[in-house]
Amino acid sequence: MIKICNELFFFTFLARARRSLPPPPRVPFSLSISLSESNSNARAVFLSLHKYTLSIYCDMVRFKNRYIVCHVAFHDKNPTTESALTNSLRASIETMFGVLGAEEMFPSVQIKYYDQKYSNVFVVRCLRRDCVKVKRCLEALERVEKRTCKVRAVGTHGKLGSLKENVLEKICKFAVNGGEEDANEDGSDDVNEQKRRRVRRKVEKAVAAMTS
Repeated sequence: MIKICNELFFFTFLARARRSLPPPPRVPFSLSISLSESNSNARAVFLSLHKYTLSIYCDMVRFKNRYIVCHVAFHDKNPTTESALTNSLRASIETMFGVLGAEEMFPSVQIKYYDQKYSNVFVVRCLRRDCVKVKRCLEALERVEKRTCKVRAVGTHGKLGSLKENVLEKICKFAVNGGEEDANEDGSDDVNEQKRRRVRRKVEKAVAAMTS
């Protein structure tokens, strides 16, 4: 805007000095700026100079999210609730990064899915820039509702398609292995495969709704 004004005054002064053009009409100089924000991801700036309008578009980027697939193991083997996990994660973020850091991260951090029945697998959404911080806060969780637990991040995704397949795979593994991802599977391969398919059918709709 300052550059446009400087150029206008420069050319006006040059024209008067050389007398090659008649002096411009005495029209009051007006410059209006309006900011239009159609959504949270795009922003448009409009500059209006007399009857000419210049549109400048900036910040045309989308939010770049990351989805962290996690597993929580409780010592008493009983599941918790999604709200309890959310409150514990928020408390961990505030403890590690303070009130200001927590207020900056809270709007984007959300537990999108929690499999309470079969595997204790849950998915956390956050901004790409906060992914490492959120992982540290998750691994620092030691208690949920005054119950000791251990949280591990078992996968990170940037696309919903790969997230869906990974979540289903992790849920089936933890469900068959009794809460251990790499444990030796008990029973025959046919029995384990049937259990995987049964668990997958029951949670597939919920996972698909989460990733849609």
